[in-house]
Amino acid sequence: VDAINAMQANGLKSVETIGPEIDEPVAEVVEDLIHFSLRLDTESVDRLLERGWRNRGPMDFMSHLAGPLLVEVGTRWARGEIGVATEHFISERLRDFLSTRWRAANASAQAAKVVCACLPGERHVIGLHLAAVAAALAGVHVVFLGADTPIRDILSAVDRVGAKAVAVSVAGGASTDLLTHQLKVVRRGLPRQVSLWIGGTGAGAAVLPERSEYLHNLERLQTLASRLAEDRTPL
Repeated sequence: VDAINAMQANGLKSVETIGPEIDEPVAEVVEDLIHFSLRLDTESVDRLLERGWRNRGPMDFMSHLAGPLLVEVGTRWARGEIGVATEHFISERLRDFLSTRWRAANASAQAAKVVCACLPGERHVIGLHLAAVAAALAGVHVVFLGADTPIRDILSAVDRVGAKAVAVSVAGGASTDLLTHQLKVVRRGLPRQVSLWIGGTGAGAAVLPERSEYLHNLERLQTLASRLAEDRTPL
């Protein structure tokens, strides 16, 4: 499901596995969010997300609230405890919430640009929205292409906007050989000076091309984006 794949795409953990990094109040918020999602209560879910964002700050919200929420919803769906409507509902509320945040934070079109895209066949985009938030808050201009984007169109977008980097989110599903090939084609088509950032455990088994980096967490992405925003070459 989208929730589990989004969690995998960003190295995030569930309520049960996150241990001391997540305190009881956060677990309670996750339970409240699931409760209101079961009722399809848009207003209450949005209010809780807004309060979590305000109280915890963006990066902690994404890693330690949105993450556990997504995997908990996915786990309960897999156990048959919630239906597809509920899983889709909370995924859509979170996607809408994150999209609003990165669009509001997005730097002007004169700033360094990062193209955010999923490779052909990849339809899970919550991980990509998490990446877009982290990048936008670092001061770059996000160009968001979304799910299932043909490689030729990713490369065309980079050329058209003069992007300094491409961020790819891989939630899973593609074969290792196919993913390795796709990433190689992307890297080969990019100018040498354009960075290729790859996130998601779906990419963990792939053979990454030269001059690319696998990002283990959102903090690393934000660090690289900050360097682009400051017109420094990412390490």
